[in-house]
Amino acid sequence: MLSAADVLFRARVSSGDESRQPSDSHAVNNQIIRARLELRNLLSQIIGFAGILLEEASDKGWRPSAMALHHTAEAAHLLLIHVDEKLDPYRLSQYKAFELQNEVTVFGRQTLVTMQRLATQLNGDLTPLVREDIAHINKAAAQMLELAENAIGSLAHLEIEVFLAEVRDAGRVQNRMLGETARPPLTSSVQQDESATGSVLVVDDSHMSRAILEQVLRRYGYEVTMAESGPQALELLRAKSFDVVLLDMLMPEMGGNEVLRSIKDDPALRENKVVMVSASDGIDIVARCIEAGAEDYLIKPINSALLRARVNDCIERKRLRDRERQTMHALVESQRRLADELAEAAAYVRSLLPPPLDGPITTRWRFIPSRQLGGDAFGYEWIDSERFAFYLLDVSGHGLRAALLSISLMNMLRIGGLRQTDYTQPAEVLTQLNVAFPMERHHNMYFSIWYGVYDRGNRTLTYANAGHPPALLSLPGGQVRLEKLSAHGPVIGALPHHRYTDTSREIAPNSQLFLFSDGAYEIRRPDGSFWEFEDFVALLSRQRPSEIDFEHVMALTRRLQGSDQFADDYSLLSVHWA
Repeated sequence: MLSAADVLFRARVSSGDESRQPSDSHAVNNQIIRARLELRNLLSQIIGFAGILLEEASDKGWRPSAMALHHTAEAAHLLLIHVDEKLDPYRLSQYKAFELQNEVTVFGRQTLVTMQRLATQLNGDLTPLVREDIAHINKAAAQMLELAENAIGSLAHLEIEVFLAEVRDAGRVQNRMLGETARPPLTSSVQQDESATGSVLVVDDSHMSRAILEQVLRRYGYEVTMAESGPQALELLRAKSFDVVLLDMLMPEMGGNEVLRSIKDDPALRENKVVMVSASDGIDIVARCIEAGAEDYLIKPINSALLRARVNDCIERKRLRDRERQTMHALVESQRRLADELAEAAAYVRSLLPPPLDGPITTRWRFIPSRQLGGDAFGYEWIDSERFAFYLLDVSGHGLRAALLSISLMNMLRIGGLRQTDYTQPAEVLTQLNVAFPMERHHNMYFSIWYGVYDRGNRTLTYANAGHPPALLSLPGGQVRLEKLSAHGPVIGALPHHRYTDTSREIAPNSQLFLFSDGAYEIRRPDGSFWEFEDFVALLSRQRPSEIDFEHVMALTRRLQGSDQFADDYSLLSVHWA
């Protein structure tokens, strides 16, 4: 919906009232200056906070994060230059607001996506200060998107009006030269533009008016259809699509305003671009038409150059909208196919997970893939009659790439695909995985894993950890007591030459151990706050000592986030010793 200032400006352009244009230019200059200042401030914020995060990433060796932040800062610097070039208040008719609106929108959306990926990549390194810096960047990017839609979008509309004013002035000069200032130059020697194409429906009860408009429009290469009444126009619109409708205001039986309301109230017709035509130049009439949904307003007698400019503008906007719809349809279809593929991948991952075990060792698990499908996987098996191995891993990122890597890892661990590796030694397993899966050879992807081996002869659990949340050991007794089994080591793939170490602990009878991914506790509440690891530990501690109810835990988690859909894979594995 156009603002009152936009309607006033359009009316003055159409009526040739130049008496108030200096003040309008002053107001537009102020609008440009404000938009430029706001954009510079927001870009400066993004550059500043990206610099802070870049220092943090460099200090801690977050290579993928550092590259993403560097690209974001570079794009912001480049956009800052374009803002200064394209929002120049001293060159009103030369600024390129449409181009800048697109650049700001693309940059804002890309920045939000980059920050979301950054938060996912950092996992356990996402400290409150880092999270706060990311939130500042997200807020600035969101404000830039709002600015692009409103202030810069308004300037883009005014840019068109400045151009049309120049067309009007050129037409007046031509009229004076021909001595025909009282009517449009219908017989001027304008050559037909072969590239001008589009269909126009002319609605006017006056045969002479229709003939004049048809002659002008056909000269410019448009396909013209005529209607002499409102009902006939509506019948034609329901039968065929037109790029532009030129609708006369004053007609018997059904006036232009009534026809316009019928078009905009009908879902099948409301997308038609309607330009109202009338001999009246009252501001209130123009405003009512624009508010009712008209794209523009032309005053009789119509200057042919101005008519052509307005029709071309409507056609271009309609075709842009049609392209956007086609793109959106293709995107929706692509997302549907991707969702189907992700569902198939999730089903395949689930089919590879081992069945629950009963006996001296009992296993139970829950696995719920996220909407995008993450990279969670787990497994367990008896290596021999005395030793039982189990693990849970989480590949960085989401989607098919993460799922494929997790499937490869699961199959490798299941069949013993690491050569010259003793699978009864957790630290050796993690060290060999680190050698086999460096980040630079796997699209900068890495994964965390907790791997343990239980020896039932001496009731000893030996385990190693590579950047994964600690396992929780529930000790036997009158109430649930949880001990964190954590061994420190970097994620697999980050440090190629790192050697992991083992930690051992005796397991008392009737103990229960829980392994999980960060998707089980990194839950965003509806108010934007996060449920943390310690909150998850406290939740497990409040369960029944004999057996922790998985379904109850998951129901509480769903209630916390206010949704049944998890943002990340939800994996929870329990191992119980008799």
